[in-house]
Amino acid sequence: MLIDYGQALLAGKTLVPGYHEMQQERERSTQMALLNERARQEMKIALANQQREEDYLADAAITFQNPTAESVAKLHARYPQHSRAIATAWEARDEETRQNELTQLSTIVQRIRMGNIEGAAQFARQRYEADVEAGTADDGDLFVVRALESGDPDAVARVANGLLIEMSAAVGPERFGATWENLRQEERQQDRHAAVLAKDEAEAGVAAAEAAAAPQYYGARAEREAANADIAESDARFRDQENQSEIANRNARTVATTRRDARAAARASAPRGTSRPRRPTYSQYARNADGVRIGFNTATGEWERVN
Repeated sequence: MLIDYGQALLAGKTLVPGYHEMQQERERSTQMALLNERARQEMKIALANQQREEDYLADAAITFQNPTAESVAKLHARYPQHSRAIATAWEARDEETRQNELTQLSTIVQRIRMGNIEGAAQFARQRYEADVEAGTADDGDLFVVRALESGDPDAVARVANGLLIEMSAAVGPERFGATWENLRQEERQQDRHAAVLAKDEAEAGVAAAEAAAAPQYYGARAEREAANADIAESDARFRDQENQSEIANRNARTVATTRRDARAAARASAPRGTSRPRRPTYSQYARNADGVRIGFNTATGEWERVN
């Protein structure tokens, strides 16, 4: 005998109280579990995508510090979906539009790299307002304007990095490498021009300072030279006086020596008999009745007047 399971199941439903409600509850629980699992999977995918996006931006920031065709090609190969998305958007534009966009983006990047953030913000603002009038503006352009106008270094760096990413994906690694080299060449020329201007300005400032200080410098120099001349003249007079004094002393010594020699010669040539008589020697002195001083001459043995 064949069993009709459908009929039996139907009979069971009618025989078990609340069976229909129990079945609905099981279906709801199963559906909720599926929804929770899907939500977990979607969250996992979103977190993975977010992490990959952060990795892409970090790698791009390193690459575009000093990009080359090779380093840009490696970046695009490592994150093909990002590069492809940007390239697809650019391919939808005609060649003239692409070239104009690249020129404008290059101008903004160059001004940022030269430190002219205000100039970059003004150019980005003009570009955005022109796009608004043409009906082609988007939120990305407005973000660039606001970030540059804020002057925040981190925001400005993110803008520069983002523009370089867009330019490299739009034109490809090889062309971007050539464009970047041209940009760096212009920067080097501007750096050299600025250095030359600074050097010329510094030299002009030195020349002006020297010209302004020249009267005082040369006036003080003339005063120093005059003072030195006075000192030299005074020294010369002092030396002349010393010389004259030395000559006078030498002459005096010469005269004294001459006189001494003359006296010695005179004494040597004088006859013996004409020499001065010896003075008498007195052993005692006294006074006579008239009060005259007298002495006892030891040679004669007599008292005599002492002159």
